[in-house]
Amino acid sequence: MSLDTKECLMVFENDIECKKIIDSATNYWIEAIKNAGKNQIGYEMGKDIINLSDENLEKIRFNLSDSIYKLYPTKGDYIMLWTSNGEYFERVGVDPILKDCMKKSELSEMVLPSNLTMWIYPHRVDVEENFQFISIYKKEKQR
Repeated sequence: MSLDTKECLMVFENDIECKKIIDSATNYWIEAIKNAGKNQIGYEMGKDIINLSDENLEKIRFNLSDSIYKLYPTKGDYIMLWTSNGEYFERVGVDPILKDCMKKSELSEMVLPSNLTMWIYPHRVDVEENFQFISIYKKEKQR
């Protein structure tokens, strides 16, 4: 069985779109983690701010990117990544994807920023942070 040129082009374009979305989502989380400061879950629970090294951030980047890639949504599905705040952390925690990512990175969930939610769709990435809703990536319209 062979694919015609049009089908091959669609697969290639979808791979590029997938990479852009994964990179946008991962980069947003890395910046949010790096700049969490007093919004770190641990700090909100009365602990000191945990500063991460570039090596720590690269571990998170690799593991989060890998997790998103493996779960990448198709059709009408989406991936939701979220954190609670320090007040509710003991009861609610963080979503399983982030929890697993932090475990693989050998880092505490306490370094994550609080109250951050991200929805990753096949063609866009939306974020709610501190009650502000923004789209950080939207697929450009085809001409």
